[in-house]
Formats: sequence, C-alpha cells, structure tokens
Amino acid sequence: MIAVIGGWLLDVRGLTLVALVALALISVALSIVGDLFESLIKRHANVKDSGALFPGHGGVFDRLDGVFAALPIFALGKVALGL
Repeated sequence: MIAVIGGWLLDVRGLTLVALVALALISVALSIVGDLFESLIKRHANVKDSGALFPGHGGVFDRLDGVFAALPIFALGKVALGL
C-alpha cells in the first residue's frame, strides 16, 4: 500500500508502478527471511541476544537483520527500474 501511495505521489505510473509494488513485496519477503535466518543463527549458537546495547531487544543485529537482507535487493531493483 505504501509503495502504491508513494509511487503515485512521486509520479510513477503504469508498469513502472506495478514493478515498484512487486519490488516492495519481494523486499518485504526478504526482510522476513533475514529475520528468520538471524533467529536460526542465534538458536544454533544457543544465544538469546546478539548483543547488549539494547537489553531485552535481541541486540543491534536483531533490530537490523531484516534491513540487511532487504536493502541490497531493493536498491538494485530501484536502479534497474530507473528510479
């Protein structure tokens, strides 16, 4: 929904808007995969938190794992779309 509204406000129309929405959906899926992968790494290491900077929040890596997984694909997709 945000990709549709944001794309429309930034004057992205037609197939480019559809591609932007698809890119956003792919990025969301990869963000979820990144979060699950980081949780898997912590389980195998028998560690509850990946750091102590944010106590009770799982650490810095746990806050940014989805971003680390999705950002490169989203950035490459935007370059490919010419946005």
